[in-house]
Amino acid sequence: MSFLQRTVVRANKEVLTRLRGHKYCLLVTYRKDGRPVAQPVWPGFEDGRMYVWTEANAYKAKRLRNNPAALVAACTFRGKPLAAPISVRGRVLAAGPASAQAERIILSGWGWKRRLFERLTRPVTAVVYMEFLPEAIGGEAVA
Repeated sequence: MSFLQRTVVRANKEVLTRLRGHKYCLLVTYRKDGRPVAQPVWPGFEDGRMYVWTEANAYKAKRLRNNPAALVAACTFRGKPLAAPISVRGRVLAAGPASAQAERIILSGWGWKRRLFERLTRPVTAVVYMEFLPEAIGGEAVA
């Protein structure tokens, strides 16, 4: 059975706490035609929310702007899922206090590793932060 065919978990905002002990999460966003695209990401967690950073022009940010529906699951470094996916709603945060808070949350878990990754893999470019909330049955985000 493929990852996307597993039962999707929909629950209260505490459901994302299951992912806290994992270093990597698989983030699945959807193209305009509905095809899923899965990528491993480095998340940060706080108050039942998951935060992720990416380059401002990255396709995952563009896909999220077009369709806030997404799935997340614990995964390995290479993106192999370790658990059933969790249905979430996401948004790209505008520059400002919410974005700065997301950066602090992510850095608290990834500090020097993130900075090293940025220096080794690419020149520093503008980044955006994305926030994800668990999706309740019926399609709305759990606040």
